[in-house]
Amino acid sequence: MLRFKSLNSAAGNAAEIEFVGANSGNGASSLALSGLGLQQGDLVVAVASADATTFSVSSSGWTGYNTSFSLRDRTNSISHIICYKEMGATPDSTFSLDATVDFIGAIAFRNAQWDSNNDYVNDQTSGFTVGTSCALPSLSISTSGSAAVYLAMLDDDNATVSTTPTNYTLATENGRTGGSGAIFYRLDLSSGTESPSNMSWSSNDAFLNFGVVLEPV
Repeated sequence: MLRFKSLNSAAGNAAEIEFVGANSGNGASSLALSGLGLQQGDLVVAVASADATTFSVSSSGWTGYNTSFSLRDRTNSISHIICYKEMGATPDSTFSLDATVDFIGAIAFRNAQWDSNNDYVNDQTSGFTVGTSCALPSLSISTSGSAAVYLAMLDDDNATVSTTPTNYTLATENGRTGGSGAIFYRLDLSSGTESPSNMSWSSNDAFLNFGVVLEPV
């Protein structure tokens, strides 16, 4: 589990997006959020993936990024769900599914909101070789001070991230033989097109990379 808080914005300035924390697991149907220090209004983005497994989100109040939410989508042999939720007066202590998955992860931010105009899915092809980097989708940033979050998934292999995109932080990664996943982020982006450098896994198989934009509240 990774937890960090950036400095608060100077008095009188617009609130800056802050990274609150991240956590991940493997071979599980739930993920603890209680150790992240969540507060009311924090935005949590969660992801789950599995190899040939049918699952859906059993926690209440989560909004789907996938078109078939709350049932998982399946692309490149990877079953997956991406969703998000703004925490209420009593923040969630767990994020739960109705089945065990290979990778489950979550990342939390403060002073952030989901940019629904920038939903982006980029389905990469299978069969890249070990050490060969894979592209991340470009994102359109309309509001300066936004954050970009990338959710990467790999089929079948228990792998680790070999290369992190330049200027991005690897918030969390996890996996097992059925598949692996990772979450990267970058804060304080300027308006324009965000085109990060490539990332790579330590193993080769089919993969998916998703990018989303979070705007300051």
